[in-house]
Amino acid sequence: RPPPPRGPPGAAPPELLPLGRQLARARHRDERLDRLVRRRERAGLQRVHEARGRRCQRVGGDDQHQQAESRAGHPCKSSALEMRLMRRCESGFVFFFALDILFECIGLSDGMSKRCVEFALNRKIHVITPNKALISKHGDKLSLIAENKRVNLEFEASVGGGIPILRTIKDSLATNHITKVYGILNGTCNYILSEMEKTKDNFKNVLTKAQKLGYAEPGNPKLDLNGYDALAKVKILSALAFNKRLSNSVSLMEGIENVEPKDFEIADQLNLRIKLLGITEIINNKLFERVHPCLVKKNTYIGNVNGVMNAVITEGKPVGESVLQGEGAGPGPTSSSLLSCLLYTSPSPRDRTRSRMPSSA
Repeated sequence: RPPPPRGPPGAAPPELLPLGRQLARARHRDERLDRLVRRRERAGLQRVHEARGRRCQRVGGDDQHQQAESRAGHPCKSSALEMRLMRRCESGFVFFFALDILFECIGLSDGMSKRCVEFALNRKIHVITPNKALISKHGDKLSLIAENKRVNLEFEASVGGGIPILRTIKDSLATNHITKVYGILNGTCNYILSEMEKTKDNFKNVLTKAQKLGYAEPGNPKLDLNGYDALAKVKILSALAFNKRLSNSVSLMEGIENVEPKDFEIADQLNLRIKLLGITEIINNKLFERVHPCLVKKNTYIGNVNGVMNAVITEGKPVGESVLQGEGAGPGPTSSSLLSCLLYTSPSPRDRTRSRMPSSA
């Protein structure tokens, strides 16, 4: 049965009205919706202030709240209740009231990820992201925006998961002349190669096992297997280690899809192992970046990194060779890096001071 016509008796259906009247109705509907949203926002903010007052009374009155504000250097922002109050932005994004820091975990190199980060940085909001695809492609532009707006763009979790390699290069090795960075940068590929060597099974069966264990994407693990994921990390390491802009040149990229069990038999006869390595180095003042399977000696450090572990090795002067190893993916390592970035972006300089020895109880 057709739905009954809306409007007063005798009125024409909306689809039969002139175009001008249809547009006027649409504008009137949007205005009513905006008024409703603003009314709900005002009511929500009132509840937030009431909750803040009750919280201050529980912890000792407004004085403690004012002291916390003075320590932070700015008025304290509201709690999770206020962060749930949203407003519509002109670019189509939904942002929170009183937002200080944005975590971007969408994972795209363009589109929504890029627009979201640009929108936040331009409004002086700190951004923390593990998005290696975004940083390896647009990191230069985003860093320039963050520098001009005097906010932080933190992406420690984009390379190595829980391994603090980016912070090490930027801070601990800042006085060294780094000439080469290489290592195992993809835990999925390293697990597959380790299992193929151990079980003598073919690539397809080991990949299925890795997907069941959660080490590989269940839908489309192509970006891990063809070397694209490792190459994005190599580009980020190059920019930080050699103090250069992100490279747009074509780099050698080869994955592990064509590795067969007989390759491991030949490598074992030569006392070698097959590892997918990401390598970036400066040779004759020229940058060389590449990702491909390599033959490494069994008695070397990199040859004994198995399973889903990652390892990054830097060579420089005067420090020599430095090695960092750890889990490169998963909820634990990634959240560890994200939270370290959150601590580093703390608005209070006192909160970032970690050089003092802990005082005795």
